[in-house]
Amino acid sequence: MNAPNFNLNLGPIVLKWAELGGPDGFLGKSVGGELSNPDNRGRRQRFENGYIYWSPATGAHEIHGNIYKKWESLGWESGLLGYPTSDEQDESGGGRISHFEHGSIRWRKFDAPLSFVSYNMALLPLTPVGDPYKGSERDKAISALIENLRRKQPSVVGLSEVFVDSEKRHIHTKLEALYPHALTGPDEADIESDGGLLLLSKYPMVLKHSTIFRQCAGDDKLANKGALHARIEVPGHPTQYDIFLSHTQNPDAGGKNAARKQVKSQLRHLASFVHAFSSPLRPALLMGDLNTDALDPDLYQDLKDRLDYSLDLWKITGDGTDGITLDKVNNFRLFDKITDPGTFNPPLPWNDSTRGRGGQRIDYLLSWHGPQYWPLYRDTKVLRWQSSPGRDISDHYGLETQQTHVRELHVTVRRPLGTTTLKLEQFHCLEETDEIGDDTVDFQLSYKPAQGIGISQWVGDVDDVATGDVYKYRSPVVFKIPDPGAWLDLTVKGREKDDLNADDNIDTAKIRIERRELTELFRRTMRRVVRLSGDGGEYAVTMSIAVG
Repeated sequence: MNAPNFNLNLGPIVLKWAELGGPDGFLGKSVGGELSNPDNRGRRQRFENGYIYWSPATGAHEIHGNIYKKWESLGWESGLLGYPTSDEQDESGGGRISHFEHGSIRWRKFDAPLSFVSYNMALLPLTPVGDPYKGSERDKAISALIENLRRKQPSVVGLSEVFVDSEKRHIHTKLEALYPHALTGPDEADIESDGGLLLLSKYPMVLKHSTIFRQCAGDDKLANKGALHARIEVPGHPTQYDIFLSHTQNPDAGGKNAARKQVKSQLRHLASFVHAFSSPLRPALLMGDLNTDALDPDLYQDLKDRLDYSLDLWKITGDGTDGITLDKVNNFRLFDKITDPGTFNPPLPWNDSTRGRGGQRIDYLLSWHGPQYWPLYRDTKVLRWQSSPGRDISDHYGLETQQTHVRELHVTVRRPLGTTTLKLEQFHCLEETDEIGDDTVDFQLSYKPAQGIGISQWVGDVDDVATGDVYKYRSPVVFKIPDPGAWLDLTVKGREKDDLNADDNIDTAKIRIERRELTELFRRTMRRVVRLSGDGGEYAVTMSIAVG
């Protein structure tokens, strides 16, 4: 073994380091001297690939990698777990584990192969003034889509702009053996077309939801654009997945200023929908045409601020190009103007060097992960499928990505968690109720711990609420809750106040916050959203939860 590169006394930390191989071991060389910890109970030293912590009660133990990062997020030695009482070691059943004074952290990596394809198909519907379809090979485009999906066989497929019901049924029927589970819409009983979304899955959809964007402009008013949600359950995987598909407002429809304003309103609506039906304990993925150009820094930052996603899969696993999905090269149309032969678009191979040189990236694959499960992706690609040689199936390109693994970090705590602070912070009106005029609404927050007695409180009336309004309470309902035990049940109830008739209940939503989720909140704040829909209205209500 090489000599240490610092002059160290032969205390318990350096002896532990030597036991682990010194500079030739997995910790590598020391990168600083021994330091006292803020609690004055023990000491620590940093090495190239980890740390050794020591206290009189626990002795010296190494900690590194993912387990160290998780322990750091929980407050190090002065946090929930205290000092390490073991080195990282193999766990029965696979994975690695470290033990601490007040619990343990387990790390595992699961093989979890999944693949996703998203494509805007541009299959615009019939209208009273004719067929606005802008391509040249509608039937061939649908056939090419079906054949490509049969060839690639992704796990989940998200299609947008498939507005004609018979075409949706045809696509699903042809692919039903491969994708027995489907969700379409969003839709309601009106004269408008549905939202043109079709979500296909190899795996069961254990929950399904949809929402319609009520704020829209131009021709987009002719369709119920919105979003779909399906929670899928994959045999052999350690967790379920929340999958979302959406298509937002065309930013050039009905005047750019009005349309772009509605894009932002719809993205805010979409964010409320995603956060209402996802959880920090499950991974989530959103696919679709969000009509916000990622190549415009200001627009892209606005998208990220509104959706608050963890990862843009193109940015982390793409091929390093701009990832253009709406290309300036046009090989979907045969003619820009059928009456002008000079606008003929010659066939162009899918791999022609002029593709991807100019345009926009407006189609996305966005991922959310939580502190417990983190999906790992690779090889996000742009798809350029063609209906015949040189003729694209759509005026968009598609996107594909591969999930390979899911990383799990599980924390067990054997001590009280401290006080949980629960606050009802704000609501977002996704759609007014059917009552005449703007809404007057009130919301009640209730909690019930696994051990103890629950409490309920209404927050107070808010008048003149219209679709799209976001209201942040100046005097929110706040509860201080001792350690709730194994779980904490939260209930949000809404009502619309009516001067002429009895108050109308909007809805009641319940969620259970498990102890493992509360553990992750030590010295942190998390927001949870519930969606209430009833009396013709739809509201997203946000709560914040903090522990310790």
